[in-house]
Amino acid sequence: RLGNGENEQAASGGGGAADQNQAKVPADQAKIACDKAREDLQVIGRSSRIKLRSADGSTRYMTTEEIEERKKQAEDDVKQFCK
Repeated sequence: RLGNGENEQAASGGGGAADQNQAKVPADQAKIACDKAREDLQVIGRSSRIKLRSADGSTRYMTTEEIEERKKQAEDDVKQFCK
C-alpha cells in the first residue's frame, strides 16, 4: 500500500527542499524515509494496478503516470536516504 493520494509527496520524503537539506535529516527519519521508499518500490514492482485510499475513505487506482512518478520519487529517495 502506498498511502493516500493527498499525502503522496510527504509520505515519500518530499524531494525538492529535502534534497537541499539532506545533511539536516536526522538518522531515524532518514531510516523511515528509506524503508518507505523501498516498500513503495516493492509494491510498484509487483503490481501494475495500485489502489490509493483518501482521507475520506474513498479509493481510486493510480494512473500509469502517477505510478511512474512515484517510482522515480522512490528511487530518488532510496539514493538519498538509504546509505
